[in-house]
Amino acid sequence: MSLSATIPSIDQEQISKRLISFSNYIRESTYSHNMIHDTLEDFGRVDKQKPIVVCIGPCGVGKSTQLNRMTGLKLIQGDAPTYSIGWDDEPIFKSTASSDSVTKFVSFTNTFFLNDHSKPIILVDTPGHDIPENQDLDSCEARDALSLMAADFHNKIKALGRVTSILILHNDVYSNRLNSSTYAILKMIDEKFSETGENIW
Repeated sequence: MSLSATIPSIDQEQISKRLISFSNYIRESTYSHNMIHDTLEDFGRVDKQKPIVVCIGPCGVGKSTQLNRMTGLKLIQGDAPTYSIGWDDEPIFKSTASSDSVTKFVSFTNTFFLNDHSKPIILVDTPGHDIPENQDLDSCEARDALSLMAADFHNKIKALGRVTSILILHNDVYSNRLNSSTYAILKMIDEKFSETGENIW
């Protein structure tokens, strides 16, 4: 018996179609709506045709809360006796009433603006960048911490390729001045993009 007669023929075109189908399935699974993604590879594979909004600001200013509101989630007040405030559904971006940053890395989600499915959008959250009270902004520790945040931001925004808008929140409603650490990290980000001959603004 011929060996070739025992081996079924392989349809290369069918295999290619199945590989493409599987690849699309993996991509859709990876980028399901309302899931958080934070790796550099994730940022490099986003749908660049969608509007991309990046939120920057110090700890506790409400970046994650603002982004959750942009997805259509609503804050509601509970019943007596606590009358606590909470979300009407599971929030996408974690947030707490704390001076510590909940978001540890630049991350994004695919979602819909105000839950309108005709308005797909990519929302990017960033870590709060306040410097602890016992540290000086010019100290090595503070500068190193801000530099790491700026590098993470630079690498991931560069992987995106484009940004529709940058939303900067600050926590002093009575002043028109940015938080000193916010100004410092924006300056570092600008410097990193300038080094590559690109302009983030």
